[in-house]
Amino acid sequence: MKKFLICLMTIILLGSTLCGCSNTIFISFEKKPSAYYYSDEVMKIVNSGTYTVKVLDMNMYKEETVKDNEKNIIPDFLTHVDKNKNYISHPKDISDKDIQYKMFIEGSGQKYVVNVYNDNLVCVHPWDGTFTEDFITSENVPVNYNLCGFCRYMFKPYD
Repeated sequence: MKKFLICLMTIILLGSTLCGCSNTIFISFEKKPSAYYYSDEVMKIVNSGTYTVKVLDMNMYKEETVKDNEKNIIPDFLTHVDKNKNYISHPKDISDKDIQYKMFIEGSGQKYVVNVYNDNLVCVHPWDGTFTEDFITSENVPVNYNLCGFCRYMFKPYD
C-alpha cells in the first residue's frame, strides 16, 4: 500500500510540474520580422519619453549614467541609420571580446543592450531576446551621432 501511495504521489507531482511545459511563450519558431526589429523596439521605448541610458566601459568595467540632455544620442543615431544599407548580418570576424562599450537602455519595463564594437559597428538586442541581434554599420551616419565617439566622450577624463 505504501508503494502504491508513493508511486501515486510521484505521478501527481511529476504531472503537475510538467503540465506547464506546453506553454511555449519563450520559445519562438518564428523568423525575425525585419533586420531592424530590435532597433524599432528601442525607438518605441525612446518615443515613450521615460527611459534611462547607461554606458559601461568594457575595459575598465566602469559605468556612467547618461544625463537627460544627452540621451537623445540614441534616437539621433537610429534615425540617421539607413534601414536598407546599414543593417547587416552577423560579421564572422567579430566576437564578444571585441566589445568596447555596452549601452543599457531601460524603459517601459524592457531592457535593451547596444554593444559598441568600434567606430563602425554596433549591435542592438534585448536583455533576453529570441531573435538574432540587429547589427548596424555606422557608414554615412554623421560623426556627431556615432555611438563609439559618444561612449569615449562619456569616459573622457576631465582636465
